[in-house]
Amino acid sequence: MVNVLLVVPYQGLQKTFEDCVASLDTRDLNIDIQHLYGSRFFGKDIEKYQIVAARGITGRTIRTQHPQVSFVEITVSSDDIINALDECVRLYGRKRIALVLAESTMCSASSIRRLSGLDLQMFYVYSEEDVDGVIREVIKQGFECVVGGLTVCGRCRELGIPCVFIHTGKEAAERTIRTAVETAKGINREQLQSQLLRTLLDHHHDAVLACDGQGSIVAANAQAGRLLGDGESQSLIGRPIDHVLPDSQWRKVAADGVSLDTMRQFPTGMTVLQCSPLPLAGGEAGVLFNIQNAEMIRDTDSKIQKQVRQSGFTARYTFEDI
Repeated sequence: MVNVLLVVPYQGLQKTFEDCVASLDTRDLNIDIQHLYGSRFFGKDIEKYQIVAARGITGRTIRTQHPQVSFVEITVSSDDIINALDECVRLYGRKRIALVLAESTMCSASSIRRLSGLDLQMFYVYSEEDVDGVIREVIKQGFECVVGGLTVCGRCRELGIPCVFIHTGKEAAERTIRTAVETAKGINREQLQSQLLRTLLDHHHDAVLACDGQGSIVAANAQAGRLLGDGESQSLIGRPIDHVLPDSQWRKVAADGVSLDTMRQFPTGMTVLQCSPLPLAGGEAGVLFNIQNAEMIRDTDSKIQKQVRQSGFTARYTFEDI
């Protein structure tokens, strides 16, 4: 189950978020929709979410303080900015406007000035601590109105500065939600595949483990953990294969691309150690090890021969019958 947090930029978008989520296939996903203002999500259990979608200062703070979470940004589009500027002119006239954003945008101040004739300049804030400093600079430079996000506009209202909030358009919100849901589905598929592979490996009779091109163990099943580790497969991950299986000749196998079988004695008995080349991402060659109990191989071979004889697949005639 993948947990997704959709942070609503402002209360007016709550229903848009809910309706969009209701229209999508969200099976096997746990989606929470919350309105979190600025950095007020502190103390909430962000760590339980694999994906978070947010905007502005809230989004930047989550992305900075929780880098392990997959982040989907609710972008401020050019349309959103132009609509906010249009509202600012209607409310306050053609004043000097400070456009305060929490992230970069494809819409440049010079382009807006040229197309609209407005006297404006862009300012950027990266956290709530930056807001007061940026507003002081806006006032110092003689700007009369502010167009920005929720945190910036909230502070401007407290100081009596004319301001207009940049609303996120419905299409941008829906696009972000779909991206977050599709990303969650991808993570869910990867988790299921990983779990299936782990189950298959752990139910395998043989000890199986793999190392990357540097000889570091990247995967191991339960049998390998019991045979080579501390009883747990996880204890092998990250260890050098040369420490776990000395003289395995894995470098030669990785370089030549040809499998190599050898006999090796363990406390549990004689085994057949099969070392095979393993193609990895980026063209790198790793190695896959399969360790089989020699006695089990002999027992299996004997059972097969016995079944063949019992099935009648034996010679019915000999030279004496000629």
